[in-house]
Amino acid sequence: MDEQNSELNDIAQTWSKRIGARATWFVGAGAIQQLHEMLGDKGIYIESLGGVPITVTDIKAAAQKKDPDACLVCDNTLATSFGCPAAQLGATLTIEPLDAVVSWPGCGFFAVSVGRELPEIVKPYLAFLDREAALPKRVVTDLSAGIDRLDERRQACWDNTQALAAYLVCHPKVREVRYPGIKTDPSFQVAATTLQHGFGPCVDFVMEPPAVHSIHRILASPSNSWSPLGIGFRIDTVHGDKTWFRLTCGHGKIDALIEALELLN
Repeated sequence: MDEQNSELNDIAQTWSKRIGARATWFVGAGAIQQLHEMLGDKGIYIESLGGVPITVTDIKAAAQKKDPDACLVCDNTLATSFGCPAAQLGATLTIEPLDAVVSWPGCGFFAVSVGRELPEIVKPYLAFLDREAALPKRVVTDLSAGIDRLDERRQACWDNTQALAAYLVCHPKVREVRYPGIKTDPSFQVAATTLQHGFGPCVDFVMEPPAVHSIHRILASPSNSWSPLGIGFRIDTVHGDKTWFRLTCGHGKIDALIEALELLN
């Protein structure tokens, strides 16, 4: 085994321990498309953290309900391996883009981890991963460096989100807030047993109509930018049962954002 493959194998073992998986592979986007094709109607797809408004999926319940020969595939993009041990909770396969680890938005590479249960339909895909899993040298280098600092930055990010969610709950121009870390949130109980180290990097909120025009100024601002593991914050419009604003937090200081939100009228 050459030095790069040895390093990648060590990272894969570390990743597997983080989410309670038996094994992890690092692959390109083509391998994810191959997964969908190979599973067909036997694939059940969930997000550990996602939806509009933001909510947490009960992975344990989903694993218990699925047919024994089905494959429960968990998208761990927002929660990340830092925040959700999806394989340990019962996901057959856990998929996570490496963007947040390598600090490279849209990098096109993913971690695919297999849990404890191994339905027959999954075995051909694992054989495919054994043959095809590989990363360019640059990505291996960035992955090795990034995984060492991921936890510290994610923790700061999640702590920021908790503080900003509490602030938004008290904001006079905010009509409704959805964040799994609020005890009155519909997904709080599930989140408390599914997530770890906090409740994620996103909070969704609805503004009073007059303030909507003000927040669009923030949306249009050049400073309204966020990249995985970045220090900044981003507010986007997301649509579900109504129009929500989604605040995605970075690990920087929150003072400037709170000052901007204080000006909403």
